[in-house]
Amino acid sequence: QSGWRTLGARESSLWKRRVVLVQADYDDLTRELERFSVRERQRAMEEEERKELLRRTRGGGDAARHVVDIDLESGTRDSAKRSARAVEDMLGMGTAVLDAYASQRERLKSA
Repeated sequence: QSGWRTLGARESSLWKRRVVLVQADYDDLTRELERFSVRERQRAMEEEERKELLRRTRGGGDAARHVVDIDLESGTRDSAKRSARAVEDMLGMGTAVLDAYASQRERLKSA
């Protein structure tokens, strides 16, 4: 207040208005900064949620382990099926060879 007294009445009221305007600007900027901070926090949270969802859908985390387990189990089952078919084929060929030997033996006996 003592600084205002050294100025003239006109200058004093001018500076008081400027101070009031600067305070109003400061208050407005503070409110805008708060709003901006809230929006930025929301954006950051949404980004983290998106990253988490993408990680889950692209094979990260527990879901990926379950998918890998299912894939391994499926691969093992397919391998067992192929092995069973190969064994059946070998048994069929072995049976055919033995049948051929048996018929050859019969022919040789009768000759």
